[in-house]
Amino acid sequence: MEQEYNPPYQCQCTECVKEPANPTAELHRQINQLVLLLNERERRQFVGLLAKQLGWGGVSRMASVTGLTRNTIRRGQNELAIRHENKRIRAKGGGRLLTEKKNQKS
Repeated sequence: MEQEYNPPYQCQCTECVKEPANPTAELHRQINQLVLLLNERERRQFVGLLAKQLGWGGVSRMASVTGLTRNTIRRGQNELAIRHENKRIRAKGGGRLLTEKKNQKS
């Protein structure tokens, strides 16, 4: 079974748009290639960490670089701050209903 290929997000920051061959543009390409390999929670937290390292304006900057929303990046920063012990990626209880429950009419 072949996996579908998703190309990395193309950074929309002014540096990358002006000069795609500069070292900053290369760094942004590498960040986006790594982001593709991570699951949802890891992606939020990684980009949140990078945004925090940039300081003021980091969330908006990383949103431009990675294509993630600012809310998603802030959520990743909050998750890092409270250090979730939960190993689940999504909340418990999601997904389809069992067929027995779906067919029961009471």
